[in-house]
Formats: sequence, structure tokens, C-alpha cells
Amino acid sequence: MHPVVELASILRRRQDGGRTFELFVPHLAVAPGRFVAVVGPSGSGKSTLLDMLGLVLQPTEGARFTVQPQGEQQPFDILELWQQQRDTALADLRRRYFGYVIQTGGLLSFLNVTRNVGLARRLIGAQAPAQEIAAVLSELGLEGQGAKRPASLSGGERQRVAIARALFHKPAIILADEPTAAVDRERARDIVQDFKRRASAEHATVLMVTHDLNLVEGVADDWVHLRPDRTAGDAKTVRYVCEQMEVA
Repeated sequence: MHPVVELASILRRRQDGGRTFELFVPHLAVAPGRFVAVVGPSGSGKSTLLDMLGLVLQPTEGARFTVQPQGEQQPFDILELWQQQRDTALADLRRRYFGYVIQTGGLLSFLNVTRNVGLARRLIGAQAPAQEIAAVLSELGLEGQGAKRPASLSGGERQRVAIARALFHKPAIILADEPTAAVDRERARDIVQDFKRRASAEHATVLMVTHDLNLVEGVADDWVHLRPDRTAGDAKTVRYVCEQMEVA
């Protein structure tokens, strides 16, 4: 089975105030149906990794970066699309195949909950039946919230609406950046189990950033650790390396 996402020798570098930060990915390959926990210390580049995987942040350099959702005969060469400045093609891939839950939720304040959740399907020209949206909201404990605007919800409720929106169009690749940070422990476990169920039942690829190792212990199929590389660069350069480990 071919990987849905594969990266090889990918580097992202940024400079700030005379210091350099580097995130290096020697090799990362994730197959469909896998739930991957992304862990590492604060400032190690976990969100940077997800932004690259989500096609919103261009790698500084790299040898291979491909995306091949199930049903596609050939992989999409992401490095080539970036190099050719094919912004429209990248945006189309994001709309069709990706679901992204960011830390801030990213809901549109002028849309109610139902319209926020249905947005991803409408962007690809698909129907977003209200009853299906209501069912997804119910799964996440948001019954009766469809007519509300984000401003009238709690922080945890807004985060769950963002998760519902990311999952509603059944994306092949789900990226979640600390999706349980604003919810209670019981709800957090439910969310993790839902990600796991969707990975298994829908053959989706899930990559979830978390600081709570206990939350994903025994659930994750793979772990991606971001560790400091003390041997790289100089005193003004901080480098983290991405290591993938499959659960035995």
C-alpha cells in the first residue's frame, strides 16, 4: 500500500533576530488508516511540520514531498507545485483531501455553526445536508448548537465545531494541532477515539500534535518525535529532527 504522504530530506528554515531555526525531516511516510501522534518540546516545530504537511508552508529545500490519496493513480509532487507557484493547484488539494484543525479553531464569525461545518463541502461543490451536519455535531456533544454564531460558544465548543468542520467532508488526510487543548479530559478522550475510529473505518490518515502523551498512549499507530539535533549548525542555529516510529 502506497503512503498517502511521503517526505524525504525536507528542511524548513527560518531566521529571526540573528538566530536560525531549522526543522529537518529525513523521512516520513504515512499510510492510509494510520493515526499518528506528533510530539516534541515547546518550540520544536510541531506546528511548522503540520503547516508543511497541510500545504500552507513551503519547505526551504527537499528531495521528495508527495501526496497520494486513495483513488489517485499517481502521487502529486508537492515540491514541484511549490516551485512552479501553482497556488491554485495547492489550494484545490487542500480543499479536496485535507481537514485541518488549528489551535485557534479558525471559525468564520459571520457564519453560524451549521454553515461553518458545511463550508468544506460547499467549497468543493458538494451538498451539505443539514441533517448530516446535525449528526456530526451530535457526535461531538453539540446538539442544538447549529444556529449559534461562534462568539456565543465556549472555547471548548468552538474547538469541537472546528473539528466537526474538518471531518465533515471525509478528508483523506486529517491534521490536528492540539485539538483537545480547550476541552475537558473526558471530551478529549472522545475526540482522540473519534480520530482513531475515522482513521480505521474511513482509511484516513490522521496526524495529531499533542503535548499529552497519556492521551494518545495505546491509541496511536505511529509516533513522530521532534528532537533537538545538537550536532547541527552553530551557536546561533537550533535544529530539530523529525523521527518516525511505528508502535510495536
